[in-house]
Amino acid sequence: MTFIDFIILTIILIIILFGIRKLQSISSFTGGKLDEYLNRWEVYAPKSYQKIREIDDVQTIAKNTGFSQKKITTVKEHIFFKEHQLDDGIRLFDPDPDIADAWFRLQEGDYNEQDIRLLEHEYFEARFEGIFKTDYRTAHNATIESGRTWTP
Repeated sequence: MTFIDFIILTIILIIILFGIRKLQSISSFTGGKLDEYLNRWEVYAPKSYQKIREIDDVQTIAKNTGFSQKKITTVKEHIFFKEHQLDDGIRLFDPDPDIADAWFRLQEGDYNEQDIRLLEHEYFEARFEGIFKTDYRTAHNATIESGRTWTP
């Protein structure tokens, strides 16, 4: 075996071992974890959005956070009621379980810093989209560029 053959064989073995490890990490995301993940997006989030749409919680969230009722109304309409020009057409946002969780914490007054950042992010995005009559992607990018990021 030449040195070149040895290098090629070593590279092949590394690729094979890396591929196996990669497959193992994918297979560890099966069963309960995958079911839980899918349930949060496909069952929990849509049901939560429907509950949020049905409850009059603007005054409560405004009181809990110190934001004006007008701002909370703008954010709630933006996330849960308004159709947006998205990349794939005009429609409502897909329900997001992390946003639902944040909204419930805001209702309860048990919110965290990121929940407040969500309100700031969505308020800026809603205003930008409305004032400049832009699509969601443009408004979202402007929101991020303004420093109003949200990390669930």
